[in-house]
Amino acid sequence: MRRPLQTLPAFCAVARLANLGAAAEKLHLTDSAVSQQIKLLEAQLGFAALDRPGWRVALNAAGEAPLRAVEPALLQLDDGMRAAAAAARAVPRSRSSCTARSRSSICPAKDSMRRCARAAGGGAASRPSGLLDSLLIGAAPVWER
Repeated sequence: MRRPLQTLPAFCAVARLANLGAAAEKLHLTDSAVSQQIKLLEAQLGFAALDRPGWRVALNAAGEAPLRAVEPALLQLDDGMRAAAAAARAVPRSRSSCTARSRSSICPAKDSMRRCARAAGGGAASRPSGLLDSLLIGAAPVWER
């Protein structure tokens, strides 16, 4: 059975933070959106992976196995994408006449967004560095920039 990948960062965040609100804040989502993702994952798993005593959320014994599998898998994907990006940068590419133009003439909106991000203090440290970060905050990973 296929699992929706968008539920996995929410599951990891809620399991590690033991707080739905804190996980939602980290993921830049609403509490309701994170809760729905957890419910979707649990429905597909066929069991509750988290216990919800009152306002708290706690990883239960059944949820520990998926968490142990998901976190390293996301990190492995991240490593693989970094390796692929490094290999792609090492291969010289020929430039066609349409890509030889300046970036600003190709995509002025993207350049404008970059300038705004730099002006707002969004340097390299605030950018996601990999797949896990990208999934957690919903931005493109470094290798896609």
